[in-house]
Amino acid sequence: MTNTLLIGIVAGLAAALLFATAAVGSVPVRLVGVLLTGLPLVIAGMGWGRVASGIGALSGVLALTVAVSPSFGLAFLVSQAIPLVYLVHLSGLSRVVPATVGTAGPASGQAATEWYPAGGVVAAAAIMSGLLALGLMLMLGPDMSQIKSSLRGFAESFATKMFPEIAGGRALNETEIAELAEISLLLLPAAMALSVMATMLFNVWLGSRLALAGGVLSRPWPDLSLLTLPRAFPALFALATVGTFFAGYSGLLAAAFFGALFFAFVLVGLAVIHNVTRGHPWRSFALWGIYGAVIVFSSLAMPLIAVLGLADGIRPLRQSGGPSPPRPSTGAGPPAS
Repeated sequence: MTNTLLIGIVAGLAAALLFATAAVGSVPVRLVGVLLTGLPLVIAGMGWGRVASGIGALSGVLALTVAVSPSFGLAFLVSQAIPLVYLVHLSGLSRVVPATVGTAGPASGQAATEWYPAGGVVAAAAIMSGLLALGLMLMLGPDMSQIKSSLRGFAESFATKMFPEIAGGRALNETEIAELAEISLLLLPAAMALSVMATMLFNVWLGSRLALAGGVLSRPWPDLSLLTLPRAFPALFALATVGTFFAGYSGLLAAAFFGALFFAFVLVGLAVIHNVTRGHPWRSFALWGIYGAVIVFSSLAMPLIAVLGLADGIRPLRQSGGPSPPRPSTGAGPPAS
């Protein structure tokens, strides 16, 4: 218990330091802080249990509240501590189920441990990311007119300070600024949700891999190529898509969940690709090409991959049987699954 307490406190202080640098450091330091704030909490939780992660969350909140301000501590609690501790909690859930007689493996006919599926973790991250993105949008103003006014101010600042440098001195006129503000109102909630969710899951993945590399991972590594979402998610994605055409708060809510659910189905689509290419000699070449397309041509590649994931959610495209995947390596290349 003492070891868990110390690890939790150290993890919380490290997370608090990263969170603080994300607000006051230089641009590169801020990016690192934003991306990796939750990593210490995940490593503590995946390696030493959810109690260590919870202690780290409380330590980080307390440190930021005392050293900076209560509002800073609250921001850390809502945006980092609660979501990541909950995802760690889900990742550590398991139950003992009786294995059917004749099941392949050393535990044939004996009880087996069933761990919480990775798809459930992704689903929880999507829901929390949608809510967080909506909350961030509401921080721009108490009503839609104030939110639009804030976005108009951001658009004007971009048009006068940043755009001329990008466009070689050309300035945006009033009509273009107004159009930019309208586009921001439509795209910003989805972009926020997607980035928040991607950051959450990246920390969970990286923290788990580091715990695995250190030999302290508290659960077996899941077969990510079998990642699936709850059955209701295709319908939720359809509702969110339709909801983006509504005005007001309902449109903001729908746009936020559209971004989160879209990214969830991108992950499922990538899982399908990993699964169906397994065992083929051209697999590595195909995966490198697909991940390269996601990076270079994301606006085209990601929707296509999301459609693949959505199709799998409606009618499964993968087989759950077959040999177990190899233990994930630490070598270079696309993510192991």
